[in-house]
Amino acid sequence: MPAQLHVNLLGTAKVFWQDRPVAIPRRQTRALLYCLAATMCAVPRERLCFLFWADSPEALAHRQLTRLLTHLRRALPMPDAVIVEGDCVALDAEKVWADTAAFTELCSVGIAEAGIETLRAALRIYRGPLLCDFSLPDCPEFEAWCTQERAVLERRYLNTLETLWERLAARGAYAEAIACAQRYLVEDELAERVHARLIQLYAANGDRAAAMRQYEHCLTILERELGVPPLPETRAAYISVLQDQAVATPVVTWTTLPSLSTPLIGRDDALGQLLRAFARAREGRGGFVFVTGEPGIGKSRLLQTFAEKVQARALVAVGAGHEVEQDVPYGPLVEAMRSMGPAVVDALADLGGTYKDLIARLMPDMCAREKTGDYRPLEPQPQPGLLFEALVRWLQRLALRHTLVLCLDDLQWCDRTTLAWLGYLSRHIRTLPVLVASAYRSTESDAVTSLRTQLGRAGIAVDIPLERLTEQEVQQILRHVGPGNAHRARLSQRLHRFTGGNPFFLLETLRAMYETGQLRQSCESAQKCHEDGWERERFPLPDSVNHTIHERLDRLEPQTRQVLEAGAVLGYAFDFDLVVRTSGRSEEAVLQALETLAARQLLMNRGGRFGFQHDLIRSVSYQGLSYGRRRLLHRRAAEALTQLRPQELASLVRHCLRGDRPRQAAEFALQACQHARAIFAYAEARTFCEQALAALAREAAELHDPGALNANGRLRMQALDERGWVLRLLGEMDAYTRDTQEVGELARRLGEPHLLGHQRLREASGYRWFCRYAEAMSAAEAGLALSQEAGDMPTQAQCWREVGLAAREMGLYERAHQALEQSLELFAALADATYEIHVLSHLSTLACCRNEPSQAMLLARQSLDRCVDAGLPLERRLPLGDMAAAALALGELDQAETWLQESYAIAASIADRTQEILCLGHLGWLHLRRHDPNRALVNLQVALELAERIGSLAEQPWLHAGLAEACCLAADVDQASRHARRALELATGQQHAFHTALARRAAAHCAEISGAESGFVGIL
Repeated sequence: MPAQLHVNLLGTAKVFWQDRPVAIPRRQTRALLYCLAATMCAVPRERLCFLFWADSPEALAHRQLTRLLTHLRRALPMPDAVIVEGDCVALDAEKVWADTAAFTELCSVGIAEAGIETLRAALRIYRGPLLCDFSLPDCPEFEAWCTQERAVLERRYLNTLETLWERLAARGAYAEAIACAQRYLVEDELAERVHARLIQLYAANGDRAAAMRQYEHCLTILERELGVPPLPETRAAYISVLQDQAVATPVVTWTTLPSLSTPLIGRDDALGQLLRAFARAREGRGGFVFVTGEPGIGKSRLLQTFAEKVQARALVAVGAGHEVEQDVPYGPLVEAMRSMGPAVVDALADLGGTYKDLIARLMPDMCAREKTGDYRPLEPQPQPGLLFEALVRWLQRLALRHTLVLCLDDLQWCDRTTLAWLGYLSRHIRTLPVLVASAYRSTESDAVTSLRTQLGRAGIAVDIPLERLTEQEVQQILRHVGPGNAHRARLSQRLHRFTGGNPFFLLETLRAMYETGQLRQSCESAQKCHEDGWERERFPLPDSVNHTIHERLDRLEPQTRQVLEAGAVLGYAFDFDLVVRTSGRSEEAVLQALETLAARQLLMNRGGRFGFQHDLIRSVSYQGLSYGRRRLLHRRAAEALTQLRPQELASLVRHCLRGDRPRQAAEFALQACQHARAIFAYAEARTFCEQALAALAREAAELHDPGALNANGRLRMQALDERGWVLRLLGEMDAYTRDTQEVGELARRLGEPHLLGHQRLREASGYRWFCRYAEAMSAAEAGLALSQEAGDMPTQAQCWREVGLAAREMGLYERAHQALEQSLELFAALADATYEIHVLSHLSTLACCRNEPSQAMLLARQSLDRCVDAGLPLERRLPLGDMAAAALALGELDQAETWLQESYAIAASIADRTQEILCLGHLGWLHLRRHDPNRALVNLQVALELAERIGSLAEQPWLHAGLAEACCLAADVDQASRHARRALELATGQQHAFHTALARRAAAHCAEISGAESGFVGIL
């Protein structure tokens, strides 16, 4: 009995029951049916859970799959078509027919053996790409599966077309063969060999005019899409049509070069230093080694050789900085972590939940795949210190099992966050079996200088500068790679002179000489030439290594050169699928080109990814591109990355910028900024914001349509907001203020209430930082009115909060209480737990200002409970500090000290400097209550220095008042007077009611001690 349920997935997806369409209402239900029908094979439940709910816990994903299967059965006219057996799900092949399975079955006999009718039948089924108009945006793993299956089926379809047209051409059925070739070009118009074959088929069919039109069409497509001329084979086909001759296809033969792999010559001392540092690390005395030198001097080769020698006795992790990826936060470190494979996950399993979740932000795919734990979003504003600590603890776990060698090449191209983390690691490495072996160019070392200075002062770093090879060492290399010859001394002398003893330059020159056969000729001529004759001989070395590389690239056939250029645009390393899409060539052509490039020792295969032998080769290849072709390849690279690896945001920004797509560059840069913020890489986040702003300025200069200009302005406001968030964290409030002025100009130009409201909120935040509380309140109230007009609840909540904070500092306590209560109500309605906690904290502080410590304690405990309910452990630092302040007011000094110490520990771990200042300040006032002026002075002075360092004015009057009281206790009248005057000056200037009262009280104490001779009576 034939199947009654038909599922068509090729082209537009359709489901039929007895030739009548079946409507399946839910998109995810349809996706499940399509997934099961694609191969008509049993699919494990675990696989389906991964496709649809990759980020969900396993138990939850299985429950969701059970519900989805129920929905599918209800939607189908024959529910029993869905079979669940054990841990697998399938469709009943006797009741369901799927076009993909039928197409695959017709192709499974083997394209080469299939008859013409079988090939025709397969082509009749293929109506278009798999699920061409269906997507499931919220399920990236399903989308990836769909892309992969689509590519497999399309390749089968194209192979079938090619086989059929060749069979038809052999029978003289040229018209149908031409139709098949035309169908092929509909799917892949850049398949140049198919254009060439179609030219031949037109000519064989007696249609020379069509053949010439096809050649012109091919020229147009290649110029438009790839910016390249046709290959010699295509030109040969065209010329043969013009001359009415048989096609003569150019034959290019390649000879694989000798590997030119030589022993590590001239680096014995350097390798010995590395091995001695490794021996110290094995004894638990970790440290750093810096290998330095000019480009091509052999730094990478030395690190590679060292890693090979120690890998049997250590866990070796390898990463590198890359010139085109300097803005990728933690890029080299993540590369090194991935190189260790399962060892990374094993060490993560021993970490606590918070640390594990932080590292999962760096490698979410790897952590999810290995099920190291459920990823839980953290608070939106933690600082980098906690992630730094998480990485160090992860390193410590690894070092419990192995001596760890972390090799980081090209350190001069590392991002700033990685360098900062290495500095943080230096505080712990002395007692760990960990060696960080790094290399950087001495000519480009500015980014590494401060790190190197820091480690040098700590006495935990060793420098290994690499010098150029001597003439004798060049002769040793020539002995290994050159033809046997007893008279190579003159040649080695000449090589040393021309390459300067730089190993990379030397080997590139030797490779160039091998390719042209000139190395043997030079050695043979050296036997016959005396000194004068040698100087007159035409020596086959170019003047520079750039010329050498150019000459090697010029000897590549055009298609191979194009693939290399696509790789140069992609960067230092790339994978097969990416270079196929970027180059625009077929998979077969790209594979052949990559094999050739590896044989010519221009590229190397690193476990499925291809990389340049040296960045100088990539640089020369890239610089040789015309502006038009470079722009075109960057655009194609961006399109390929968007489809294959959309998470590589920094690369997408670079390709869109260089491909002259400023709007897309800005959008990707903002996404990259948000990702950098999530992993606390604030310097990189700022860089991405600035890239977005520069791209938008470039776009705006070319826009004339008012609507497009307004859209550009809105995106620019978003970029400025993102940068403002980062600037506040970095304490660069002057830059924040300048940005606020630009946001105001944009908001006024656009004239939209919600944008104007947000701009006034931003002004209020800036005014409050500079303690201009009256202006902050005015701006917040204006923002509140505008956001209420626009119905923008989040901005309303923030504006109420700013009104409350400004009113509290001005002593308008009732107004502050009303505003903060309004803010709390709105944040609760928005389910924004983080800001609920913050506003409860503000209310607790307000109660302390009103001398209501019991109410302050109650509010602080509510805030602490909210932290627990929302699963936000880091936010506990706020209510703990508030509870301590209330306890201090109630005289519970021991309990207050315990809470302050706990709050301070959390704040220090995430570098929340404001909370650190408050905790230290309260500890100082606590010790004043205990009449311990020395400890009070220490805590208050450290807090004041921290506040001055980050430019935070708000806490300084309170701290100076505390220092004045401590100096009074210590009977240091002069210092007490100085601090009291400064406290009064700041508090009155800021019009801060509570701090003014404290400062006046401190001044009064000073006046009492000094017998009113210090001048405080007039002030009071």
